Amino acid sequence: MELNYISDLHPRRKNWIIQAKVLSTWVLCEFFTKKVLLLADEKGDTIEATIVFTQFEYEIPRFIKDGEWYSLSDFKVIKPTLKERNTTHPYQIKVWEKTKMNLVQPITCKNYFRFEDFADINHARVNDGVTFDVCGCIIEVSEIIEEVSVVPEDGRTNHCEGVVIKLLNGRNETLKCHAMGGYASYFMRMWKSKNYHLTFKSKPVFSVFRFWKIVELKGTPCIVNTYGSSRIYINPEFAGLKNHKAISEFAGRYHLNQQLKNQDESSSSKSIG
Repeated sequence: MELNYISDLHPRRKNWIIQAKVLSTWVLCEFFTKKVLLLADEKGDTIEATIVFTQFEYEIPRFIKDGEWYSLSDFKVIKPTLKERNTTHPYQIKVWEKTKMNLVQPITCKNYFRFEDFADINHARVNDGVTFDVCGCIIEVSEIIEEVSVVPEDGRTNHCEGVVIKLLNGRNETLKCHAMGGYASYFMRMWKSKNYHLTFKSKPVFSVFRFWKIVELKGTPCIVNTYGSSRIYINPEFAGLKNHKAISEFAGRYHLNQQLKNQDESSSSKSIG
């Protein structure tokens, strides 16, 4: 059977077959409990797929992990039903009882990042309907505080735990990231388990935030995590990010040196006074 690409997909047929990498997977609890996959093929095109947990015996793996490649065939292509989008693809894959999904060997080691500039985010010049990626060194972390988030299913506001993380990129630009709910506690566990909370003021900590979205909090653009697709990677070793990491860490070291210099000058002026 001929292999198709994600850009080919449309609702007028069902006998599709694609090979794609799982970039993110999460569970949504709505009217039906469903698993959602964000998929990317070797061309870098992305699409979301949903698997509703019903009485059907699907021919799909029970456990699906981020980073794995799969062959997916005989699925439906429908209009998007998800409230939060992680792709600009006009359609969405729906797994049904005839769909087959099998693990395959990786086609490429690419991670298909879609980085946005900090300046564009801070000036609200990015698409606010689709998630994106950012990377940089962590220069500030707040303690866990109460944040106000918006529940995507019905638009209600919700009070939850939150952590504000400030990133610095290679251009010396900063960006505030609001990790909310479970993402806040997950970040703090990672942050403290590796003792980064003790060392980040003396050694830059490079991080990648994947599938986050832009919002406006207190009149200022920033990024927040989604309901389930977002990912946080602290000091990762992703293929293709060597230059991003080196430039960000160089800027981070300069930032740290300036902070120490300012502290020394402040201490000296106080002692003279």
